[in-house]
Amino acid sequence: MILISIYVLIASGTPVWLILQPRDFINVQILYGGIILMVVSLLVAGFGGAVVSLPNFNFAEGVMNLGMIWL
Repeated sequence: MILISIYVLIASGTPVWLILQPRDFINVQILYGGIILMVVSLLVAGFGGAVVSLPNFNFAEGVMNLGMIWL
């Protein structure tokens, strides 16, 4: 409780950019990694022929098969 109170006292007078810059620098690697992973997984699933189906939607004979995503 005392450590948090000291941090709040110091942080209230410190510019925001000075406090957030180290945290943003650490988190940007996670953000870029997630974006790269999402693009790679979309390409693999799209060209690999992932099947997309909606469970509560009957189409034609009750089964909806869209086939490859990228076609």
